[in-house]
Formats: sequence, structure tokens, C-alpha cells
Amino acid sequence: LQRGSEQTLVTRLWLRMSWQDDFLQWNPEKHGGIETLALPVKKVWTPDIFLYNNVHGDAGGLLKVADVVVDSDGNVTWLQPGIFRSACDMDVSLFPFDEQTCELHFGSWVHPTSRINITPGKVDTSEYQENEQFMLAKSEIHGEVCCFVSSYIT
Repeated sequence: LQRGSEQTLVTRLWLRMSWQDDFLQWNPEKHGGIETLALPVKKVWTPDIFLYNNVHGDAGGLLKVADVVVDSDGNVTWLQPGIFRSACDMDVSLFPFDEQTCELHFGSWVHPTSRINITPGKVDTSEYQENEQFMLAKSEIHGEVCCFVSSYIT
């Protein structure tokens, strides 16, 4: 957390996304038994997932550097690193005995919920790195439709 008037939570995390792409199916028996491929992210459609409460001028934090993994049945998995800077209202008047609750709001920027179904998974904090000033007390994922009735703006 950055103190002061900026009130920004900087989070380094990995987003795991998976989807079905019927155009990326093949029969492994006809292709030398190959069941899985790693493909450059720029060669495959990926969901436009953004951090809605982003406070930085970048593309919502996704770095788009990791390859996607495609299975022969068309299942695509993308484990994507990101550095996210989100708005977080903080009251540090009781520091170091304060508690802060900060939220990250992710979703598609272009596609409505009828086209992209975001299903929350589990938070894996096994690689969490301690911070000198703050302790992670809890992390949760909630799935809900928010922000816009339709993502299309006319």
C-alpha cells in the first residue's frame, strides 16, 4: 500500500484464465500424438480482462508476456502475470494497528456477460511474499455482475 493522498494498492499477482476455443481443436493421432501446445499470446484470442478500478495509465496491469497452453480438445489456459494498481480508500490513523480492505474489480472491457462468463476460482497465496509494513489477513474472490448493464458504449 502506498500512503498519502494517492491511496493505491499495488499488487503483483498471476491471473489464471481458461476458455474453450473450438477453432483450436485437433486430433492428436493425426498429429504425432501431440496433445498440448504452447503458443505465443499474440497469436491466439485472449479475453480482454481489465482491472476496472485501475489508477494507472496502463492496460489494467496485464503484462501479456506468457504463452497460452492449448489442449487438443480446444481448452486454452493462460497463466498471466500482472502488476495492478488499484484505488483503495485507507484510514491509517491507527497505524500500525489498522485494518484495510482493498478490492480488485476485474472484468471484460468490451464483451458483455452474455459473451464472457467469468467464474471465480480459488486464491492461491502459497507464493505470497510478506511485507514489512502490512500483513495479508484474508483474501477472497466473489463473482458478481457489476459496473455496466452492457459493456458496449455508443
